[in-house]
Amino acid sequence: MENLLQLCGRVPQLKGARHFSFVEITKSTNNFSEANHIGSGGYKMVYRGMLPTGQLIAIKRCRQGSVQGGLEFNAEMEVLSRVHHKNVVI
Repeated sequence: MENLLQLCGRVPQLKGARHFSFVEITKSTNNFSEANHIGSGGYKMVYRGMLPTGQLIAIKRCRQGSVQGGLEFNAEMEVLSRVHHKNVVI
């Protein structure tokens, strides 16, 4: 959680959201391996991951030092928290 705070600023507290530790995220992406890198944007990189349950997930990671990215990331999390779909895990 500390790394997430450093990368993206304050993480919104979202009702019903499951919080993943940085260790869980790192394990699910094989330490953010290049093989799991599936895309990039202005402020983020997207990685494929797998939860211990076998569920495939996409993980967005903010680029270090991106203040605008942190604001956009938080806004995106708040919007996604309202989406109810089996493939959206926040």
